[in-house]
Amino acid sequence: MSLVRAFAARALLVGVLLGAYFYGWRPYGRTVAVQSVAVPLLRTVTGESPEGWTVRSRPGGRRLTLRTPSGDRSFGWTAPAGARFLLPALGLALVAPRRPYWGLLWGGHLALGALGLALLSLGVGAGDAWFVLYDALTQYLVDAFSLGVAAWGVVVEFDLRPPSLSDPD
Repeated sequence: MSLVRAFAARALLVGVLLGAYFYGWRPYGRTVAVQSVAVPLLRTVTGESPEGWTVRSRPGGRRLTLRTPSGDRSFGWTAPAGARFLLPALGLALVAPRRPYWGLLWGGHLALGALGLALLSLGVGAGDAWFVLYDALTQYLVDAFSLGVAAWGVVVEFDLRPPSLSDPD
């Protein structure tokens, strides 16, 4: 592939990803994830909770807050596949434009977002241990997943795997 075609393919894919993210996913998809999925689910769960948790979200917002009435405990949930997805996805699109690693990254972020929502629901309904798992997921595992997929894509694309121990050389 010539240098100009390679640059054009990468620029086109990055442009398509940015356009899809900023004009489709961010204003519509992430908002629907919060307003039509997360808020109704958590309001149903909090309605059955004896602690009286409240769920707050701005109309059209991509983030919600879950609080106790006294305000001593609160948790936030942000719609999945935000900037923590976009930056590694753009890097993967530049490194490997012919392989859809960014699609794997997007699907993984959606799955981790759903897992986070499930952990919040379980924390309200079943106890505090689920909140500890939620904190670990949102603070560490999402970033580790993004970094892992990006590193894996670079290793596979540039064939950087270490030689196997059974190799005679």
